[in-house]
Amino acid sequence: MKKIIVSVIAILFLCNVQAQSIDKGDITWGVSLGTGGNLLNNKVGDNEFAFNFNLGAYIQYAVFDNIALTCNPQYSPLYIMNIDYDGFMHYVDIPLTFGYQGDRGSIALGLQYSLNVGNSIDFYSKDKLNYLSTFLEFSYRGGTIYNLLSDNSTCIFRIGLGLNRIKYAPTMDIYNESRPVFFQVIYRWNLSEIFSSSNHRRR
Repeated sequence: MKKIIVSVIAILFLCNVQAQSIDKGDITWGVSLGTGGNLLNNKVGDNEFAFNFNLGAYIQYAVFDNIALTCNPQYSPLYIMNIDYDGFMHYVDIPLTFGYQGDRGSIALGLQYSLNVGNSIDFYSKDKLNYLSTFLEFSYRGGTIYNLLSDNSTCIFRIGLGLNRIKYAPTMDIYNESRPVFFQVIYRWNLSEIFSSSNHRRR
């Protein structure tokens, strides 16, 4: 039953993705803003859920017609609230995706390196805070939310899993070792298209 449901969703999605939205060699760029969360499924101790927001920029290159490579570096701090401690773990995420881009949506696979650049939590020890993850990304340009916003914007959804564990001890008595699971909702504005349209109007 699950396979049937997934297949139907996939078919409906692909039916809404129109071909030839980008041509080989096209380059687009812009800014992104989003939110999400990380589940730190600790090997030792209780699971922790961390909220985050992200602010970044992106550049996309069409390797083939409708097939693009995208880099979207972003500042993405995590806020952890625990009964014993709370504070921010500051990260810079560097995701790279490769996938299909259509007029009405996209689907892509990605790798992301998350670099820890500081913390407001006074950790007792920080064995390993940087991590590599893999994720699935998809988008759909349509519906009520899309119609209320700019034609040059896209809503992106990501769900990912850390490929290595992070290890840290907030206090002498608490030791956490976890493989992050995360989701993100990102709104992306295509500034290259906006400026291109503006330059065209000037002519």
